[in-house]
Amino acid sequence: HKLFELDGVELEFEEDALRVMAKQAMDRKTGARGLRAIIEGVLMDLMYRVPSDNTIRKCIITKAVVEGKEEPHIERGAAPAQKMKSGKKNARIRNGAPETA
Repeated sequence: HKLFELDGVELEFEEDALRVMAKQAMDRKTGARGLRAIIEGVLMDLMYRVPSDNTIRKCIITKAVVEGKEEPHIERGAAPAQKMKSGKKNARIRNGAPETA
């Protein structure tokens, strides 16, 4: 959600989609890491498409999307999306330790 929010896009999962992804992870006996891989697989194309298309406002993931039967539902707007500002300071790495800017 946060990665999409940074690009000004709302990400929504329908309840059935969440249940299907959880069942897939349970069937594979992969736990949280497996669930993360399933979610990333579902969102992979969107993660590349969203930053390059500033008209996208909302992405809806349905059960059919998780099952690979259809594409995610995308809602668009006329004006470019407003990117969200991160509340955290930039961090730099120096000698292997993070250093706040």
